[in-house]
Amino acid sequence: MGALIASVVFALVCCLATFVLARRADRRLARFERIPWQFPLAGEPTYFGPRRLFLYFTPWLGVLLLALTGLSLAFLPANGNPAVAFLAIGAFCPALQLLLIWLVERWARTQHRP
Repeated sequence: MGALIASVVFALVCCLATFVLARRADRRLARFERIPWQFPLAGEPTYFGPRRLFLYFTPWLGVLLLALTGLSLAFLPANGNPAVAFLAIGAFCPALQLLLIWLVERWARTQHRP
């Protein structure tokens, strides 16, 4: 039970960290109304969308996944170690957010300021 509580706390802290990353990136990229959402292997963006929706999608996805995982533990029998699911979600969300911010900021450096 202790490992499960520790993994839930870890996942919640990681989700909070993704919100902090999104907020900081939102401030740095404020000069762009639309930013790239889709990066093919060549590296040139092919689709652009609203900045805030892009930056805050991953943190809210992490919260949703944590809530669904918690609800599934409350109503379904746990097979295996449920702490692993919380650790995976907690580690995945900030890693994904950092990758996306890195890709967008790399693109932003190539854009000329008006």
